[in-house]
Amino acid sequence: MKFPFPLPQSWRAAGDAPNAKAAPVAQPLPGDPDAWIACEHCDTLHRHEVIALDEEAHCTRCGVKLYRNQSERLSVLLPLVLTGLIVYIVANIFPIAEMNGGGNRHATTLWGAIVALYDYDMLFAAVLVALTTVFFPLMYMSVLAPLLIARWRGRQHPAAALVLRAAALIRPWAMVEIFMLGVVVALIKVARMVSLEADAGLWAFAALTVFLTVALSIDLRPFWREIGLTLPPGSHVDAPTGADAAARPGEDRP
Repeated sequence: MKFPFPLPQSWRAAGDAPNAKAAPVAQPLPGDPDAWIACEHCDTLHRHEVIALDEEAHCTRCGVKLYRNQSERLSVLLPLVLTGLIVYIVANIFPIAEMNGGGNRHATTLWGAIVALYDYDMLFAAVLVALTTVFFPLMYMSVLAPLLIARWRGRQHPAAALVLRAAALIRPWAMVEIFMLGVVVALIKVARMVSLEADAGLWAFAALTVFLTVALSIDLRPFWREIGLTLPPGSHVDAPTGADAAARPGEDRP
């Protein structure tokens, strides 16, 4: 096939010119592949550099934050997770609120609210609430707790890679803060019609929201590097797609 305009040399197939060789699609990264990190905004590759505590590294091309040194915060993650598990049990056992109306007194728990959604033929909403507020938060804290306990004892969990990959998959689906906001709005509306009293389950769920939000905000990538494992998908790429630049802490857009 012929084009009315000349094509760049890199676009031509191997048979278009004598002795032409097809260029490789990608070249292997020099050195350790885990020493590289890709900008999520522009895909520029950077070498991972050690920076000061709580300092940020920015992309040299677009200025987007690449990572932040939160290695010291990993020690805070264990008490957060253990406290969150205790509060989680309280939030699921005790009622969220008690309603008084028409001489009747009714208390509902988190599971009671999920069952009520199912009884009103809202199966999708019931499953969504059960997964995002009950199952995924419990799974996230449960898989991290043994790993963090082993780290606290100076040991490495035998299934550390599997546990961290599972935590990376579960992490985006733990949405207790969204459910908590919905519960508060619903209780405010119901309180206009009946007498409503907040119970221990609601306060425990509010505390769980705070603990889990702080735990989810802690970056686990220092954990991967600390135990010498391959970083999870998305933390680096296997071939350069941009300039071979190094991440500079605090550097702004050029």
